Amino acid sequence: MLREVETGAGTLRYELTRKAVRRLNLRVGADGRIAVSIPRRLPAEAADAFVREKADWIARALEKQASRRRAD
Repeated sequence: MLREVETGAGTLRYELTRKAVRRLNLRVGADGRIAVSIPRRLPAEAADAFVREKADWIARALEKQASRRRAD
């Protein structure tokens, strides 16, 4: 499910997946896509809060991926 979150750095769009996991997982793919996996029992708002909390890390990861694509 695609979700959007407003952060201090702007709007972040990410793919939310509910899985049999114990913790929230955050990934930034080589193509710049953001993916979050959460335990089935957690509400989607918990993922939104997690993404807001990690917004600075996500911004750095997105820039790193963008610079890698420019270098290729």
